Amino acid sequence: MKLLLKNVMILFIYLISSCSSGQVIFTPQEEKLPDAKVGSFYVYYIGLASKDSGESFYLSEDNIRLSISPENSGITIKPAFEHCSFEYEKRKCSGFNKFIVKGNPLLHGVVRIDIIGRTYGSMVDKGYIFKKKYFIKIN
Repeated sequence: MKLLLKNVMILFIYLISSCSSGQVIFTPQEEKLPDAKVGSFYVYYIGLASKDSGESFYLSEDNIRLSISPENSGITIKPAFEHCSFEYEKRKCSGFNKFIVKGNPLLHGVVRIDIIGRTYGSMVDKGYIFKKKYFIKIN
């Protein structure tokens, strides 16, 4: 009986831990973000979660790269941190799963946003590299 209980517990722990995948799904999934207008404030949120379970990822500045092109468009992208603290008089933030795209567009045309990062692996799943691009048309 003890052996059966032990095997059931091991199976249960394995199944629970394997439900979380390192693969990422972005919200919104389509590449085109809502249009912006020159001189009008623009704000939009991009979220990411686990592809299989829908759980939130909490990334850090060490495993994500954000870029926007052209750089002088007036639009920026930054992580939306869950919590920040001060350590040795320096602000330290961690734990984000959203990005804020905002600013006052300065140029007509198309702005490209690139999000590149990686998740960490676990005992039952490997880490993944993810890439996503978005476009904003500025009128």
